[in-house]
Amino acid sequence: MKRGHSLPLEYHRILLDDLTRVEAYDRAIRRLIRPGDVVLDVGTGSGLLALLAARRGARVHAVESMPVARLARAFVEQNGFADAVTVHEADLVEMAPVEPVDLILGEFIGRFLVDDRMMDAVDAAGRWLKPGGRCCPAKITLRIAPVGNIPVPQIDLWAKPLLGLDLRSAARWSQDAMSNVDLPPGALLADPADWHVWVPPGPPPPFAGDATFRIERKARFSGIVGFFEAELAPGVKLSSGPGQTTHWGQVLFHTPPLALEPGDVLNVHLEMEPGEDLDFWWRVSQVRDGTEIATCTRQTGYPAEVDVPIPPAPVGPAAAHLARAHADLRRGHLASAIAAMEDATRTATPDEDALALDIW
Repeated sequence: MKRGHSLPLEYHRILLDDLTRVEAYDRAIRRLIRPGDVVLDVGTGSGLLALLAARRGARVHAVESMPVARLARAFVEQNGFADAVTVHEADLVEMAPVEPVDLILGEFIGRFLVDDRMMDAVDAAGRWLKPGGRCCPAKITLRIAPVGNIPVPQIDLWAKPLLGLDLRSAARWSQDAMSNVDLPPGALLADPADWHVWVPPGPPPPFAGDATFRIERKARFSGIVGFFEAELAPGVKLSSGPGQTTHWGQVLFHTPPLALEPGDVLNVHLEMEPGEDLDFWWRVSQVRDGTEIATCTRQTGYPAEVDVPIPPAPVGPAAAHLARAHADLRRGHLASAIAAMEDATRTATPDEDALALDIW
């Protein structure tokens, strides 16, 4: 069975339309490639990186296991590089090296590296590399950080009534998951920490690690965000971190919405279990003044049982106004519902911070 991404042309358009990605690779190729270099392009896709390398005077073996290899071949011929680029429609893991190469080139990163499922191909590419050869990217660092005060629709939906129905039994299930997000820098509650470092083309070290974060401001904890930073060439880096304009975005590891205070410490353990499913599990503990006051453990692919305890309904003046607003909306009384929402905003107490997203 062939490895690879059997994806429509639209996927490749999105990759080519990501100018942050494209221009970073172009700068790296200009710095790394010398005329006469032999290059292996791992998972060439539509062939862009192979074409950029050939334009710098390299001779390129572009390997792609999926039918998009035929489009790459058409682009090579259309742009006049048929003598410089050979497109191999093959599985790189099973393919014997054609000749030693000076540079392994590829965009095999994914939103959080492992989701691109190309590490086996990159490991196999190492068989082609000359002694002293180079790889682009030269290093990939996965980073994590706590984030807060952001909407998480995958969790928030279950915390409020829907047409008068109580859905809170799903709240715990929704936390055994990770989701794709695109966050602003202001969502970070502490500086990011390095969680995993891979120097390709060798096999990556185990995907497991710990990090400690000191919270800088009061916030409603929304989860742990993960993203990558790739060193493509000396002085050329590519990041998918919050605030970066890329097609990747970040991954968010869901957690309960803890109330954080300045000076709180979050201890985080995150690891990925080996296997085809790419299951992660993570543990977060909240420490205040040296005492652990909250802890949670979550894992993708293993949802909690349906009979988990139902979270208590919020109590307080804002909660009462909010309940009245929901009731008025169900009856179609928009003006009175808006007035009740205004009352909820005006009367909310610090103990009712969890209602902020619902009021908003």
